Amino acid sequence: QDPNDAQRYQDIRRIRLDRLVALWQVKDAPAILREYESLRTENPTLPDYALMSIGAALLQQRRPEEALEVYSGIAERSKASESEMYENAQVGVFYSLVETEQLDKARAYAQQYLAQEPPFRRIPGNPEPIPNPRWSEAQRERASADFFADRLALAESEQAEMLALGPGDSHIRMALASTLRNRGLPRQAAQELKIIEANEDPNNPALMLEQAGVAQQLRDWKTAEALVKNVASRYPEDPNAQRRL
Repeated sequence: QDPNDAQRYQDIRRIRLDRLVALWQVKDAPAILREYESLRTENPTLPDYALMSIGAALLQQRRPEEALEVYSGIAERSKASESEMYENAQVGVFYSLVETEQLDKARAYAQQYLAQEPPFRRIPGNPEPIPNPRWSEAQRERASADFFADRLALAESEQAEMLALGPGDSHIRMALASTLRNRGLPRQAAQELKIIEANEDPNNPALMLEQAGVAQQLRDWKTAEALVKNVASRYPEDPNAQRRL
């Protein structure tokens, strides 16, 4: 095509924006942020779907103040028109608040999010209501805020209540295991992890790293080291594994 063709420039830019999403799938945060700076130099206006990857990369690179600005902007713009984008941006705002240690504000934000979501929702054509995953997400966030604020007993109580409603939710069970481990109860945490291992992929990196944390508390150093090295070899892009090496 003619290098001066305006459509050519737009096509190339769209490919570069889509590539940001692909880069986040492999958790290459440094590459995302380098490309982000280059794209902003050419044109500072980026679409929200690409900015979601930017926010995630900023969080991974321990730049939560910038992530909070990105996610807050997406939430504000998408609130009235893009429900899924808005909900995902709210999750990003929550974790950005946690990472900036605005823990009370994070809990209040999760509580506000929870108030917007009913426990069940209806699908056209289905006479029976089904569980609302957004409600469960908001419940997990509220408990997470208490966990990060070191209100561990309250977090454990909230997570146990959620498990009573949905015992098959591995996300909640994993969070409960982490809370128990941080309360100095590694054997109870190990029991929860065994339930997850029996029902989910035993090579899940989050599961294996939580198992490594339990093994450390039980002074099983060999198992802990083997689990971390296993995750690092299988998922070299996982920042949590790299930090534990």
